[in-house]
Amino acid sequence: MSKVTITFDNGPEASVTEHCLNVLGKHGVRTTFFAVGRKAEDPDNRRALERAKAEGHWIGNHSYTHTRSLGSDPTRSLFDEEVTRAQ
Repeated sequence: MSKVTITFDNGPEASVTEHCLNVLGKHGVRTTFFAVGRKAEDPDNRRALERAKAEGHWIGNHSYTHTRSLGSDPTRSLFDEEVTRAQ
């Protein structure tokens, strides 16, 4: 049997994430959600992300705003601002 990895990026968006979780749960599939920190600050989005974690999905850091390339800054300041803040 082959294995496939599924990821959901640029969320959480409460209504979309909840729907995805319902479908994934129905089929017993676990996946990774790469969350944008700014979006996770919204209480509804945060609850959806917490549900994903509680149901056994992995949560990845997709930066705080996901608007700037981390390679565009030769210093660590952009990395710290985007990745550390999202963490």
